[in-house]
Amino acid sequence: MPLSSAFSLTVISLLAYYSSRWAKLNLPDLIAVYFCSVKKTLAMGVPLAMLIFGDSSDISLILLPIMFYHPLQLFVNGVLANRWAARLAVSISD
Repeated sequence: MPLSSAFSLTVISLLAYYSSRWAKLNLPDLIAVYFCSVKKTLAMGVPLAMLIFGDSSDISLILLPIMFYHPLQLFVNGVLANRWAARLAVSISD
């Protein structure tokens, strides 16, 4: 399960990044596209799962993938945000 969540995040991240590069977006727009495309949160996933699956006894198993995906994306996006912020600071100061 954790490997499939990591694989999903990697595929979506690379797809968003390279499609933005292919579209020749500038760095601020590329960053916006990236963060809008990979965001999946427990705050959104739990109510949607409850709405779709109701009072199913398997709701915890249904939510398991997003419980792995969410912390992983927070970590990866935190690292990328710091890296891109430093890159933007350098390009602004030049």
